[in-house]
Amino acid sequence: MPPMHQWVLLALLCVCVQSCGVGGYHVSDVAKTDTSLVIETHYQQTRELLRQLTRKLYKRNPSQLPANATVKERLGQLFGVQDGLGFKECGPGVEIELMEAALNESFQGDRVFCLMAGVVGMINHSFAYKSDFYVTDTLDQQKLYNSARNLERLAWRLRQPVGELHKPLLLSNSVQAGHINLSFERLFGKMIALQDILALIVADQNKRAINYVVRRISSFFFLPL
Repeated sequence: MPPMHQWVLLALLCVCVQSCGVGGYHVSDVAKTDTSLVIETHYQQTRELLRQLTRKLYKRNPSQLPANATVKERLGQLFGVQDGLGFKECGPGVEIELMEAALNESFQGDRVFCLMAGVVGMINHSFAYKSDFYVTDTLDQQKLYNSARNLERLAWRLRQPVGELHKPLLLSNSVQAGHINLSFERLFGKMIALQDILALIVADQNKRAINYVVRRISSFFFLPL
């Protein structure tokens, strides 16, 4: 038989396991570090900002929403999973390829949905397609940094007039009665800041440097992750 002190330790362990979940404590919390919790907080905040961006784009571009769909249903499709988000109605691409396709003047379909499917998929990629992070999990600081630059480029491209009508493909910021509405810029700014800060945290954790040379690449193209 095991020594008495081993039985005592085993009994204490059983009590701890049975009490998990009480007062908001879970077994999984034991395997989380401060960095893990920071990553999860950034992930959750970024996802909420992406939801806000989706709603605002539909509000400014209501004609993009199909007659048989609701914004709530579209949000459910976009945020129900943590993968690359490929949708038959958007074509074969995912992530930045889908973002490029949705920003093509000849694109046919729900431009808001397919653009956001690309953006959300890209952010999911930068978080390694996970929503929970533990002590053994690591992220790639370059992917976080590149995703931040892609958000910058997307914000810029949304403002650019295209085609014969010389108008943006999707309406975002507006000027009404002399008042400039920069709410879209603020949303993008918050997401970019979150990704950049997390890239620095992860780079420090991984003891690896971020390649800043990519910033010099033409601002028109999205960076691969």
